[in-house]
Amino acid sequence: MDSFTLVVASAMVAGVMAASMLLLYRASSRQRCLLDWSLSGLCFMATNIIGAVALKIHPDHAAAPAIANMFYIAGHAGILVGVRRHLSLRPRYDLLLLLALGVLAVHALPWTLGSVLHRLLLFTPVVVAINLGVVWLLWRQPDEGAKPAYRPLMVLELLFMAQMSARAIYMLVSEDRVLTFMGSQFLQTSGSLFVLVFLSVATMACALIVTHQQELALRRASRTDVLTGWLNRRALHDTSPAANSTAASAPARRCSSSPSTSITSSRSTTAMATAPATPRSATSPGSPRAPCAATTRCFASAAKSSRCWSMAARWPTCRASRSACANWWPARRYSHTDWRCR
Repeated sequence: MDSFTLVVASAMVAGVMAASMLLLYRASSRQRCLLDWSLSGLCFMATNIIGAVALKIHPDHAAAPAIANMFYIAGHAGILVGVRRHLSLRPRYDLLLLLALGVLAVHALPWTLGSVLHRLLLFTPVVVAINLGVVWLLWRQPDEGAKPAYRPLMVLELLFMAQMSARAIYMLVSEDRVLTFMGSQFLQTSGSLFVLVFLSVATMACALIVTHQQELALRRASRTDVLTGWLNRRALHDTSPAANSTAASAPARRCSSSPSTSITSSRSTTAMATAPATPRSATSPGSPRAPCAATTRCFASAAKSSRCWSMAARWPTCRASRSACANWWPARRYSHTDWRCR
């Protein structure tokens, strides 16, 4: 495949990237990072269009490589800007503008205009630094649930950075250093092919990040209350089987294991021994309907977690269990009616 075909194909893929990110933004307008990635696709498309025109016209003016390199570096920086906005950081378009102006200013130097190799060695560290910035921002995020969606873009940036570094090192140690603007040399052709693959995978990686974040937000909204932020009934149904299995497998322990509750627990045990036994069928609505050990086992096995409150509400307990477990919690923030003890 010749250079012109690769450049045209890269321009088409960049246009698909820009259109895809824009359509995703129309579907979910809260994801402003999609606009940044769409702008990045437009910058890559402009770079390839300028390269395709240069292959046919062969301009002698220095403006063509300067503008092409400016849009190329701006495209990589646009991915970094979109990642920063996705992570709720400042996008820093001011630094992107300064970087673009700096690239144009550097092309005014005779050393930069003198050789394509000089431009390759000059701008490779800039692109590598941008790629490292993307990887570092995604790697340092503490949210483990979002890490699987970040890995494709991280791996893509690392691979692209590695191939650019390898090309630059090869040109430094190689004796054949003749390169032309948009030439058909192997290094330039392979670079265009890597750009084509980069744009194709970057489109899917950016879309994966947004869709995964929307999936996590939808799952969080379905499990929590909007007003209070507490877990709702769906979350209780999801977590209750694990809590019940944990409580059933844990050994039963008395709530009076703490020294501060020994006196109250002994009094409660005495009250249980002196109280007349009432059959289950003859119990009144205000009498206990479950063994006192149910609540004791619940509080001992679940380690004072909030699941105990929901389980204790399902097992109305007798006076002894109520007194013992009330002293198990030092705060004593709940009344008898909260315990469902009648």
